[in-house]
Amino acid sequence: WPAEAKAVLTQAGRELLLAEASDWPFLISTRSARDYAEVRFPDHIKRFHDLADIAERMAEGKRATLDEQAFIEECREKDACFPHLDPSIWSPESLAQSMKA
Repeated sequence: WPAEAKAVLTQAGRELLLAEASDWPFLISTRSARDYAEVRFPDHIKRFHDLADIAERMAEGKRATLDEQAFIEECREKDACFPHLDPSIWSPESLAQSMKA
């Protein structure tokens, strides 16, 4: 993956982990932060898909549009957790290796 595409893919991974790792269903079902969770969870899912699409196009040699660049930066500013995340952990090779272990 080109460096720019990998950076976008890494942000997509952050969004995926945030969607998976949170207590969104609990927050919704207990009504403790229902409104917040009902906004944030689908937001993480949508941003994951949008970022993954952008990264895929970039990997094919296309440049991100100005709107996409602004979106990528907004995502980074909003959620910059997991600073050492390596998106290659989701590669078929890495997944196959982890199944052997």
